[in-house]
Amino acid sequence: GVPATFVGHPAAEDLACLRELELKRQEVDWTALCGGHLLRRELGIPPQAPLLAILPGSRPQEVKRHLPIFRNAVETLKLNHPSLHCILPTLPALLPTL
Repeated sequence: GVPATFVGHPAAEDLACLRELELKRQEVDWTALCGGHLLRRELGIPPQAPLLAILPGSRPQEVKRHLPIFRNAVETLKLNHPSLHCILPTLPALLPTL
């Protein structure tokens, strides 16, 4: 495989953490809490399953242009990695574009 480094998606991880914590102005060790495991649990993704975030853009034109390319790439990846899970974090306003 290709060497890769997981860097995460802070917005996705923070969302899962905020839902979990119902934050009350207390000191929180975000590194310990936001390792991606909360998001995986919330979405039902096994801890060891490969996970890919699809980030086609934030503007409708970007999404329309990039999403078909990303879809083809995911289909190709799934041939060799059938347990691959994909997530597509987005804004409510972009849902009609998807």
